[in-house]
Amino acid sequence: MEPAFIKDNPVMQIAFRDFVTFAYGEPDFLAAFKEHSGIDIKAKKSTIDFMIDETTGKMEADLTAFIDWLIEFHWGAEGAENDRPE
Repeated sequence: MEPAFIKDNPVMQIAFRDFVTFAYGEPDFLAAFKEHSGIDIKAKKSTIDFMIDETTGKMEADLTAFIDWLIEFHWGAEGAENDRPE
């Protein structure tokens, strides 16, 4: 789940990881993602709902959507269409 242009560049891998970590902790990024996608990735959930989301793959799908959104709209526009994970 990382842009293709950083696969062989350890420094860029660290920068991308840190960017995703930063964005995940920033309310403005999360609000913009929710507005764009309708997904609230940090919604408060009961333990059973959390377990269901984890088991069904919804949690991973939501996080993948968040990372794809970050790549497309915030990491860098050039080449974004080629950076989606297969």
